[in-house]
This record gives sequence, structure tokens and C-alpha cells, in this order.
Amino acid sequence: MTTRPLIGCATYRKSADQQHPIDVYGLMPVYTEAVLAAGGLPVLIPLGLQKSDLQALLPRLDGILLPGGGDVEPARYGGDNSHPLVHDVNVQRDEAELLLIHEALQAQKPLLAICRGLQILNVALGGSLWADVQSEMPPADAHD
Repeated sequence: MTTRPLIGCATYRKSADQQHPIDVYGLMPVYTEAVLAAGGLPVLIPLGLQKSDLQALLPRLDGILLPGGGDVEPARYGGDNSHPLVHDVNVQRDEAELLLIHEALQAQKPLLAICRGLQILNVALGGSLWADVQSEMPPADAHD
């Protein structure tokens, strides 16, 4: 019997609108379904883990998936935090994903970065971003 690779999937935090509001950690099912279809086992990585816990988790994982989502905090790449179209910034997510990126690269673990994931990877490697591609580069095609 072969062991299926464990793929750590970064998550995001959303507030559920209920009588008693709660925060939930989640990931769109399309990501976990794709990992399963490719033969892996998705492992959701919740936000709020200590740096030492993330570092202890990484050696157990065979790869990392950084999914899409909200914007990277502009201050992390020298951008303007007051841009009106910046949305869904989560500093805790940025910190966790930046740590996962640096640790995964150092350990030479496979890393798949999709949309926002590619943006945070770019920032982790010293790159910059436009806060909003459509307003700052009008000829760019919408990808959503």
C-alpha cells in the first residue's frame, strides 16, 4: 500500500453571520477536491498557530498549497494601505503564509501558489505588487 502525500493547505478566516457570530477557518472545496483528485491528502492549516507549531508541522507535510483569496497587506511590499480597492487583508494569514513559504523553500518542499498565493510568494521573495491591477494597469485582463 502506498502512502498518499500530505499536502498542507493554507486557510483563511471568515466570520459566519449567525445569531452568535463566530469565526471559521476555511478553504474553498475546489482546492481540497483537486488535491484528492491528484492523489494527495489535504491537511488544512488553521490560522493562529505559533511559529514553532508551523515549523513542527512542515516536516510532516509533503507539499504546500497557497490558495487564492483576499489581498496581501500592502505595507508588506511597500504599497499604499489606503488604496480604496484593497480588501480582505488578513495580517495573520500573511504571516503564516510567509513563514510557510520560507520554511518550504529552505526544506525544498513542493509549493503550489495560486492567485493570491502567487502574490504572497512574490512578496516573500522580495517582489512588489500593484494594489489593484485593473486601476493601476487598465489594459490588464480581468481574471476573476
